[in-house]
Formats: sequence, C-alpha cells, structure tokens
Amino acid sequence: MLEEKDLKKIGEVVEEKIKKEITEVRKEMKESNNSLFKEMKDEFGNVRKEMKESNNSLFKEMKDESKKIIEGICEFIEQNILPVIDETRDELKREINEINSKMTTMVTIDYLDEKLFDLKGDLIVLMRKEDKKVIRLVEILQAKNILNKKEAEEIFSLELFAQII
Repeated sequence: MLEEKDLKKIGEVVEEKIKKEITEVRKEMKESNNSLFKEMKDEFGNVRKEMKESNNSLFKEMKDESKKIIEGICEFIEQNILPVIDETRDELKREINEINSKMTTMVTIDYLDEKLFDLKGDLIVLMRKEDKKVIRLVEILQAKNILNKKEAEEIFSLELFAQII
C-alpha cells in the first residue's frame, strides 16, 4: 500500500503536470486567439476596402448619371426654351421700336393746347375784321338812308361782338 508520503508525491507530480498542461493550453489558446484576431482584423480590413471601392464606384456612377441629367436639361433648355426667349425678346424690341417711333411723331397735350389757342386767336382776329366790315356796311347803308337808325341798332345787336350805340 502506498503511504501518505507517496500519495503526496503523486499528488504533487499530478498537480505539476496539470499546471503544465493548463499553461500549454492557455498558451495555445492565446496563440489561437491572436491568430483568430489577426484573421478577423484582416477580414475586416478587406471588407472596409471592398465597401470603400464599392462606394467610390457607386459615387462615380451617381456622378456620371447626374452629369448626364444636367446635360439633358441644358440641351432641352437650349433647344426649346432659349429660342422662345430669343423670339420673345426680338418681338419686344420690335414693339418698343414701334412705340418709340410713334411717340416721336405724336403730338403732346401742351402742343395741342398751344395750337388751339393760336387758332382761337386767329379766328377772333378774322371775326373782328368781318365785324368791322359789317359795321362799315351798316354805316354806309345808313348814310344813304337805306337803313334807319332802329334797323342799324338791330343789326349791331346781332353781331358777334355787339356794339352799344
């Protein structure tokens, strides 16, 4: 039978072997974890790189599509809108020129007033001359006793610029 001392010795040897095994397992696990961590880190870096390339490619495609859309809009404006604007601008220029030419030949209210006053003055001068002629005629007819004084007064009262005798 084994003695207590032998059992103790066996326990110490077993304990030492277990500790050694645990240390080796820990070392292997640490190395395995480090290797696994490195693989995960590399894989994550690859995924980031692929995502970045994919995003760059997608961004480039979106940029190209946006450029095509903008070029299409510009072409539409050049072909459809600009000609209408040019035509409208030309029509407006023609209308403005026509209005300006009419305005240069159009008389103003002040001009018309001045001319009407001139005409009124000329008419008054002519009427006064005619009035003088009628007065002289009545005087001559009265002197020749063709008209009496009452008839002369009646004719003078009918005149445009009536005279009181």
